[in-house]
Amino acid sequence: MGIRCFIAIEIPEALRLAIGQAIWKLRSSGADVKWVDPGLIHITLKFLGDTEESRIGEAQRVLSQKVSHYAPFYIKIAGLDSFPSGRHPRVVWAGIAESTVLTALQKEIELGLADSGFPAEDRPFRPHLTIGRVKTGRRIADLVNSVRESGNIMFGDFEVRGVRLMKSELRPAGPVYTCLADIPLMGGNDVD
Repeated sequence: MGIRCFIAIEIPEALRLAIGQAIWKLRSSGADVKWVDPGLIHITLKFLGDTEESRIGEAQRVLSQKVSHYAPFYIKIAGLDSFPSGRHPRVVWAGIAESTVLTALQKEIELGLADSGFPAEDRPFRPHLTIGRVKTGRRIADLVNSVRESGNIMFGDFEVRGVRLMKSELRPAGPVYTCLADIPLMGGNDVD
């Protein structure tokens, strides 16, 4: 049995609180949704899944090599929507404005880890913050309307200063995340 891992960008507390207020408003729809604890919201760059403990050092090495030459950069959190569609949501999310630096960073991480034998993701990267997972169709129309009404909400922007290799433990009360490695962005960006 391995360690369940993912690579993420942490979100500042002020933005988590703002997203928490949006979640509170969406809860009033009465839809059957498992809402994410705002304290756990993050941007997932890569889900590694169950990883042998002996491979954690390799993942950290690849991350350091691929990430540290990037300079800190800003991203904007704005909007609410759902996957796979607005009419039949399974995941409710807060959006991230298009960022060529974020996309390049994620791609470099993905390719570097694939070159080291970690499974490659077969879906394109769509940066977002998962805030809820729909459990049943109960009051789904009310949820869709609430998401649509809040669709243009602006949460704010923040400076990305690093990437984290995270451990995820699934517990009955919800997941517990632990940082295994914090890789700072220390270089100069070669993408705009």
